[in-house]
Amino acid sequence: AYLVIMIVTFLYMLFARAVPIMLARRNADALLRKLYPFTHFMDALFRPLSWLIMHAAKALIRLSGVDPEIEIEQVTEDEIRMMVDAGEEKGAIEESERNMIENVFEFNNMSAGDCMTHRTDMYAIWDQETDENILKMIEDTGLSRFPVYTEDLDHIIGTVTTRDYLTNRVQPDPKPLKALLRPARFVPESVRTDYLFREMQKDKVHMAVVVDEYGGTSGLITMEDLLEEIVGNIYDEYDPLAQQDIIDKGDGKWLVSGGVEIERFNEETGLNLPLEEDYDTIGGLILSQLTSIPDDGTNPEVAASGLNFRVLEVLDRRIEWVEVRQDV
Repeated sequence: AYLVIMIVTFLYMLFARAVPIMLARRNADALLRKLYPFTHFMDALFRPLSWLIMHAAKALIRLSGVDPEIEIEQVTEDEIRMMVDAGEEKGAIEESERNMIENVFEFNNMSAGDCMTHRTDMYAIWDQETDENILKMIEDTGLSRFPVYTEDLDHIIGTVTTRDYLTNRVQPDPKPLKALLRPARFVPESVRTDYLFREMQKDKVHMAVVVDEYGGTSGLITMEDLLEEIVGNIYDEYDPLAQQDIIDKGDGKWLVSGGVEIERFNEETGLNLPLEEDYDTIGGLILSQLTSIPDDGTNPEVAASGLNFRVLEVLDRRIEWVEVRQDV
């Protein structure tokens, strides 16, 4: 009897599971086209019976005090990550695709404060600015929209698009800057990026001002900033070279903006600088090892994790550019 059970089990696993699964994987499209009429007919034939069994089962489950309508999570985030890693190892998923999937998971755990442009890096227009200076800012930055403020960046009164401004100035009777303003969107630093992305997409808003708990301006966040957290840096023909803030010089050398986050520096260079709570950027790492803010032209050097960091430019007490090289 045991021998019969073993033989039947083997034949069942071979012909009812292993062979059909392997054939289906190799000829999925062809089999689907051939089997669809049959499976569609069987589905329609047994649907009433299936409905009866399902509702009877739910009724019995309710008698035990359990709500059958509550869905149990079938696949966890960790399981998806494991499948993605396995897919990359087998060559079914490219490294760039794996990174994008990882970024989607990380995106759901980030806040606006994590991916905003800090106020010290913002380009904004004073509401009393001259036409000449506004045109120069548009030309230098290549940006498509700007926040507009009155006294300082903590008093933003709206936003203006480059298109609206340039179109208006060639009119016979151009309007003042304030007449071109669109309402500014204000969001807290703590708002989750996935929620913010959906809201900005729904409302067709391309830019939002990020404020701290005291109502002051912390920075600026755009749809492009949010997308870059998933797909990586997005450069176009209008981006100035200065915005390309990690430049590979070859031979283990990089020209890096001081504002580059260490996590992104690691991703783009393949290096492994440690992440610390005291700082987030390359400039912050350097300042953590210096006793004072360096003056421009002094070019101090510090070493960390087998890398040498040489300050090339300091502007307004901020480290602008750094040469990073690997120790030989």
